[in-house]
This record gives sequence, C-alpha cells and structure tokens, in this order.
Amino acid sequence: MSNVFDSLLEAVVKIISEKKNKRLDELDQQLVNFKCWYLSFDKQVKKTYPTEEDTSFLDPTKAELVNKLSTIIDATGLFA
Repeated sequence: MSNVFDSLLEAVVKIISEKKNKRLDELDQQLVNFKCWYLSFDKQVKKTYPTEEDTSFLDPTKAELVNKLSTIIDATGLFA
C-alpha cells in the first residue's frame, strides 16, 4: 500500500513540476517579448520626439490635468 502511495505521489509531483516549469518558461518568453516591444516603442518615441521639450504633452502637470478636467461637460470630452 505504501509503495502505491509513493508512486502516485511521485507521479503527481512530476506532473506538477512539469506544469510549473512550462508556466515559468511562458512567463520568461512573455518577459522577453515585453522587453522587445518596450525597446521598439522607446525607439519610435525617441525618433518621433527627439527632445524632452517635444514630449511635454505626454506628461502633463497636475494643474494642466485639473484645467482639462474642469472643461469637460460630458463623457465625450474625455476623448478630446
């Protein structure tokens, strides 16, 4: 009886370990993909907006955001 339990436990641990390793490999690949996409996006942004002054609208100040929000009348104004 103990031998059956040990072999069953071994089989379950093996399956779980294989699935864990598969998921970790998938996460590693997703991380590599994310890094490539980020570098590509960063390159495109730097090509389009080469100086910091050119990107100021991408990072508005709190005052600019509050001013913009105060002018919104309905939900369609959020996308303007």
